[in-house]
Amino acid sequence: MELKWYLVTGDDVGMDVKPMLCEPARAEQLNTLLRAYGNELHECEPQAGGLVTQIRAYAYGHYDCGGWDVIVEAWSDQQIAYAIGGAANLEEALTKSNLSTCVAIWADRQADAAVEGCTGDKFCSYHDHV
Repeated sequence: MELKWYLVTGDDVGMDVKPMLCEPARAEQLNTLLRAYGNELHECEPQAGGLVTQIRAYAYGHYDCGGWDVIVEAWSDQQIAYAIGGAANLEEALTKSNLSTCVAIWADRQADAAVEGCTGDKFCSYHDHV
């Protein structure tokens, strides 16, 4: 798994920009969306910090993939550290830890909760389809 560090730059970037860690192909996918808003992802220098910092950066880079949004929005650094336990490196933390199990469960829950017919371009609720 080849991961690189990226940072969003551009006209419409807020003050809360955080570096992200993702695959080059994922960066290209994100750039397709960002360019529509005058922004772009650029490769940057590796960020200092330990495994928790890398996990958080990976979660930012995969926010809309599965359950990573839950990690970004709801988990503290202490919770991430507890979930990855004794993982020796990022790949192990992403594939063999309790964190990967939690993310997979949230991904399944999000898929189950998705209402058929909602395209994401409008507010949609269960009542729109019954």
